[in-house]
Amino acid sequence: MGLEEERDVNELIEEYTQELTTEEIQELQSQQHTEVMQEIGFEESEEEVISTSEIKEILEWESVSQFVEKHPEKLQQVVHLTF
Repeated sequence: MGLEEERDVNELIEEYTQELTTEEIQELQSQQHTEVMQEIGFEESEEEVISTSEIKEILEWESVSQFVEKHPEKLQQVVHLTF
């Protein structure tokens, strides 16, 4: 009987270890999910709002606008090549 009981105990220990492993995996998945959600939320909260005037400045809108006014044929060429 001692050998059979030892096998039963070993079997229970193995099952317990497997359950812990499953629980640990679930815990890790939960932690990873939480971290990803926090990163997504963090990135969204850091999003910078840029005004139209800032965008125009970045794109040098005045220069582009003046160029287009002076050279409308160039704009047509660009549009034709693009589409």
